Amino acid sequence: MSTPAVIQAFLDRNAQCFLDDDYEGLRDMVLLPLTMTTRAGTITYRTEGELAADFDRYVAQLGLYMVTDITREVLSVDTINPQLVAARYSTEMWSGSRQVVEAYPSTAMLHFTRGAWRASLMIGAMGSQSWSGEDQRCDCNVVPFKLVRHA
Repeated sequence: MSTPAVIQAFLDRNAQCFLDDDYEGLRDMVLLPLTMTTRAGTITYRTEGELAADFDRYVAQLGLYMVTDITREVLSVDTINPQLVAARYSTEMWSGSRQVVEAYPSTAMLHFTRGAWRASLMIGAMGSQSWSGEDQRCDCNVVPFKLVRHA
């Protein structure tokens, strides 16, 4: 059953994998190939090595911005069939009580396979490519995700 509560638990577990630097946990939550579409473009991770390298870059960026919390909220879940859902959700990133990345929406295609939900496609997600210098403006905005600058 693809209730919003089940999908929320998936999103919470996914966020915790990044915060805990738990690649194995994250790997168990995706299907390869995994396609991610962000403002920076579309990347398809076909191998464990590609996925692991992106994970490491993303975790490094979380450390650079001192991210302590990633909060996600299910906005909607559309059941395509009992084993396939499209989940729309928002994500915010925090360093303690200071917001680091403003809320941004994403959509994930999740498949129920081998007894668990696993992502095969993420649209609007903030992948490691979204943190790169190419996407960052001098006003500290990551397009389309705003990094919040504090005095």
